[in-house]
Amino acid sequence: GARIRDVAQRAGVSESTVSRVINERGYVSDQTRRRVLEAARALNFRPNFLARSLVQKSTRTLGLVIPDITNPFFPAIVRGVEDAAARAGYTVVLTHTDDDPHREAEAVVQLRERWVDGMIIAPQAYQTSHLHDLVHSGVPTVFIDRVPPRLNVDAVSSDNEHGAWLAVRHLVELGHRCIAHVAGPKTSPTAQARLRGYQRALAEAGISFKRDLVFEGGFRFEGGVYAAKQLLNRRPRPTAVFAANDLMALGLLHATTEAGVEVPHELAVVGFDDILPSVLVSPPLTTVA
Repeated sequence: GARIRDVAQRAGVSESTVSRVINERGYVSDQTRRRVLEAARALNFRPNFLARSLVQKSTRTLGLVIPDITNPFFPAIVRGVEDAAARAGYTVVLTHTDDDPHREAEAVVQLRERWVDGMIIAPQAYQTSHLHDLVHSGVPTVFIDRVPPRLNVDAVSSDNEHGAWLAVRHLVELGHRCIAHVAGPKTSPTAQARLRGYQRALAEAGISFKRDLVFEGGFRFEGGVYAAKQLLNRRPRPTAVFAANDLMALGLLHATTEAGVEVPHELAVVGFDDILPSVLVSPPLTTVA
């Protein structure tokens, strides 16, 4: 392929001038800049990415760390991140941790070693030593969906407690008094906030909170199926259930269909997240957007 020397000869300028144009550093007249760019296009010149990054001290890449690519909630976030990054001239390096804190810590280290210009991360849970190091490393970082405690950070998140309160209040207004909850992992700040919203809505309605009406589903479809089998065998059986995310709610619907339980007449179900599959089931899932 063409080198800087070839571009310089074709444009009739020095190699340092070509370097200034390519790296956008230093003054070059508009006329000279056009000549250099025309020569580069004519020769199909491609700058050395690593060398350019060293000069600019920027890789034009962002690291994106998410816990579960199979959860339809996160691909929508990935799409939004990549769209915004592309408009700003950045590429995105995606890492999936499977909610494993060790994989997450390793991903953070690897992305920092790649000299990413910034990091976007949906952290696993409360294990925050590597996140503390990241925040204080100088790498611009934004947390999404899950906000680690005891860290003063920039974050974009749902109002999880209020959203859960809205969901349960909806069920209360429909007349339900025995409302179960399928929760996320105990280690998840998101799950704990949604549990608090469930509890607050019950308290405001004068309904006693019962720990045995809370079933952990791990934010996964399979967890919703397992929780449904437990709560459907409970006597008296709950008349409604709030699932802490749509994936578990869809697991609930799958299990109720297999058990011959009619939704919503025999069991009302509400989810959280408003993922696309929630409108594809019959009946469509009631959910918090």
